[in-house]
Amino acid sequence: MNEPSDADLIRESLDDPARFGEIFDRHAQAIYRFLGRRVGPDDGGDVLSDVFLAAFESRQRYAAKVPTALPWLYGIASNLLGKHFRKRASELRALERVVGLTQVDGAGAADDAVAASVDAQVHVRSLAASLKELPVAERDVLLLHAWEGLTYHELAVALDIPIGTVRSRLNRTRRKLRAGVDEIDRVRAARPDRLSPIAEAAPAVLHREKEKLMHLLTEGKTKIVEDAGNGEVLIRSKDDITASDGAKHDVLVGKAAASTRTTGNIFRLLERSGIPTHFVDRVDDVTFRARNVQMIPLELVARRYATGGIMDRLPQLRDGTVFEELVFEMFEKDDANHDPLLQFDFEAGVLRRYVPNARAAEALGADVDAGDLLGEEPIAEEPVLRRLAGAGRAPSGPHRLGIRGHRVGVEGARRRVRRL
Repeated sequence: MNEPSDADLIRESLDDPARFGEIFDRHAQAIYRFLGRRVGPDDGGDVLSDVFLAAFESRQRYAAKVPTALPWLYGIASNLLGKHFRKRASELRALERVVGLTQVDGAGAADDAVAASVDAQVHVRSLAASLKELPVAERDVLLLHAWEGLTYHELAVALDIPIGTVRSRLNRTRRKLRAGVDEIDRVRAARPDRLSPIAEAAPAVLHREKEKLMHLLTEGKTKIVEDAGNGEVLIRSKDDITASDGAKHDVLVGKAAASTRTTGNIFRLLERSGIPTHFVDRVDDVTFRARNVQMIPLELVARRYATGGIMDRLPQLRDGTVFEELVFEMFEKDDANHDPLLQFDFEAGVLRRYVPNARAAEALGADVDAGDLLGEEPIAEEPVLRRLAGAGRAPSGPHRLGIRGHRVGVEGARRRVRRL
């Protein structure tokens, strides 16, 4: 019997999340080494499970025609490095620390070997200094190409960008570094573990990170999901609250009970209005029972006040501005891509994704601003909407979703502010 491909496992994990654990088993060592080359093995090991959790949460968008998930995981890891090392200098300092660990030991070594090692160290330090001049997006393309050996096609998959954009970023990088084809080989030769090999992750580290991952597959930032049998789950709210792409966290006593009470009331209202939901009943103050279904990774935000991410996209607004009418915005729940803002343009038949806030823009690159267009694709080819269509709930127009996407979220806000 043939071993299932990564694409097969990811597709199966949509119904059986535990299958995603095999993706970890196959690629954890490679991602550990990648993180170790970029920020050192200690810091890299700390975010290993985060990479696979982000991949799990965005697996609906995995290209089923790509048999191996490794390039995709490299791209997610690159994005997560931008989230964990918000300021570019932080990651570069980490790279310099990696280089600093590779000291030359001249004892017993031939003079030529010592000279070559010293030359390599100088070149790596020079490379780290040169990287400071590159935007994050260009640096990621360069290092994934030179250090990880990704082809142009694999880079496009990893970073979710067209091949033409891959070529243009590499060309800009070569010009800035004054690096021709031979110089790219020198960048490749300057990979830190070519000086001093990065050890494989110890079995205990992999076991710890996988246990953490498998636990997080059923525990989110604000909820814990437990299998209750018979096709049902128990959803227990937590007092935790998060914001700003998960960067802000606090605990608000009583929040779990309030969330569960409100959630139950809303689901009962929907059921009474003839709209089926997964809600079964409330178990206690912080827990409700639900049918075990696959979540549609969309989040609708209704704004009465101007605060948070909308201020980054509309800086002319005053913090706390009251909108005369609610402003609705739709976001895709996709940690690896910083929960992009969505616009469903049904007239043109396309779905557009936008940078949601300044924090996401900073992680994506120096030349990226909040509100910039990330990309677009035909609605007919969009995995989330294909799943809606398969459930018999495909929207026929913007009002069926209750939104008009970015137009309402931005242009509508401008109109409402002008009336105030």
